[in-house]
Amino acid sequence: MRMNRKMRHRLRRMFILLITILIGYIASIISIQLLKNSGYIIEQAYIVDVVKTMIGIWGSLLGFIISAESILIAFNGGKLTEEIKKTGHFKTILFIYTMTCFELLLLLVLFIPVVIFNIFGFLWLQLLIMGFIISVEDLFLCLLFLALLIRGV
Repeated sequence: MRMNRKMRHRLRRMFILLITILIGYIASIISIQLLKNSGYIIEQAYIVDVVKTMIGIWGSLLGFIISAESILIAFNGGKLTEEIKKTGHFKTILFIYTMTCFELLLLLVLFIPVVIFNIFGFLWLQLLIMGFIISVEDLFLCLLFLALLIRGV
């Protein structure tokens, strides 16, 4: 039985979400194992400074992504926009931007207590690495879809 267009787009969106999380998870596990095998010792003050930096970056990115998504939603004119909406890709683009916003917000909520309570360990380091990789993947996807929009595909 052939899937309709709406179902294909939903599956594509779920695939994008799951693959970014899976890549981040696998890469973080490999990174932590390599660090543990090399005898890496967590210097809590240093890592908390890294977390503070990442919180600032993630917060700035969240603001930019929300602004970009708002502009995409508000931009309603043009033949290109109508064609993208007809194919269903516009919802996929908005999904990617919304997914990125939720993930960045989750990372902020997850790591602000690390700074407040000055806690850290290998689990937090793994989550930090995973969050970094996922956020880079999401930003890459946002830029890719934006480039495709600009290009007119």
